[in-house]
Amino acid sequence: MHYRMAFFFASLLFVIQFVLADESDIKITPSGFVYYQIGQIEHQTPSESGLDKPFDQHVNGRMTLDAVIKEHLRIIVGGEAQLGLNVNDEKKNPEYQYINLKEAQGIYSFGNPEKSILKIAAGYFPFKYNPEASNLGEYLYRTGSYPGYVITDFDFAKVRLMGFNFSSILFDNLQLNALFTSEYAVNPYFDYSLSFVAGYKLPNKILDFGAGIDFDRILPIVPSRTTVPTNYATDDSLNPIIENGDTLRYTMQGTKLMGRVTFDPKPFLPFADIFGVADGKLYAEIAVLGIKNYGTYFDNISNRIPIMVGFNIPCFKFMDVLSFELEYYGAKPNLKLDIPTGGNPIPTPFSGDVTISPIKWSFFGQKTITKGIAIKGLIGRDHYRTVDAGDNYDLIEHMNGVKDWHYNLRLMYSF
Repeated sequence: MHYRMAFFFASLLFVIQFVLADESDIKITPSGFVYYQIGQIEHQTPSESGLDKPFDQHVNGRMTLDAVIKEHLRIIVGGEAQLGLNVNDEKKNPEYQYINLKEAQGIYSFGNPEKSILKIAAGYFPFKYNPEASNLGEYLYRTGSYPGYVITDFDFAKVRLMGFNFSSILFDNLQLNALFTSEYAVNPYFDYSLSFVAGYKLPNKILDFGAGIDFDRILPIVPSRTTVPTNYATDDSLNPIIENGDTLRYTMQGTKLMGRVTFDPKPFLPFADIFGVADGKLYAEIAVLGIKNYGTYFDNISNRIPIMVGFNIPCFKFMDVLSFELEYYGAKPNLKLDIPTGGNPIPTPFSGDVTISPIKWSFFGQKTITKGIAIKGLIGRDHYRTVDAGDNYDLIEHMNGVKDWHYNLRLMYSF
């Protein structure tokens, strides 16, 4: 389905160019990349997948077309194809391959496109609000409210959203975004969320900070799937909780909050030119995944607050970036914070004697070899999940125990 959509939008761009070929106000710019990636889970808790140290290698290619029409309108369409293979110590799994749409959006700019007071984007688009986060963080959109699952993805510390993005840059340093988006990745599907994000960078670039709020699933398409009538919230004695004269029910709706800050000491240093652009930056992000306490599962807000701190280790221009990120997320121990299969926000315990660590960590590095060619790598214990051929994340995290870790290495050519 996705590859058909990508073909449709790409064809549309070429039709537009053909129809308006005699006009000078349209320009289509292609871009893309291809990479080879290898990775392996060295230890996972528990071994829910049944694989012993699964090894993955795959080749991925992307093509994006960016059309600018009469300066104010942009149409961007991009699709990716992937071919890969999973193996372990005992067997080779079947190879997988898929073609998916990764971006399809239209952007209209009011006023000067370079310094537009308002831009409206509609469609399917990538979004990132924390410029320094290289793996962990970006909690406002890569998480759930109830339950508080978290998603991370190697070399993609951002999210893809479907809906509308109203953005504005004021006073050159204040970035404002209002987003009205529809859920397409996690069941129940198509629920609408309303969110607001702001970021401000001091003129001297020493501090960059921001905040956001997300009214997650504020408009459910099928209310009985988002808030299942039989999912009663109970107290410690397993008695139903009465709120405002009605029985309280567990729901996937919630309000998420986010705050972030980046400190860059280089403007203070007289020898700052020996450092790379990313070197020395210290950054942090904190979030609340659901501000309401209720029931026995969500009775303590401190269990729903992930905190991430990161530092870009100085490489003196030898590498583009080398970051270390550390996260503390004190969710209730021994409970699976899985992506729910639909309408059930109540986490379930791990089977057996499983010790869950609240600490996540990762090292991420990138080195540009020459123009268009780069090497990227990650090693760590993050919120790693496998992805199937439909571009869907595994319901269960693989990195839960203290000894768990994995690595990924990527060689990329982009143009």
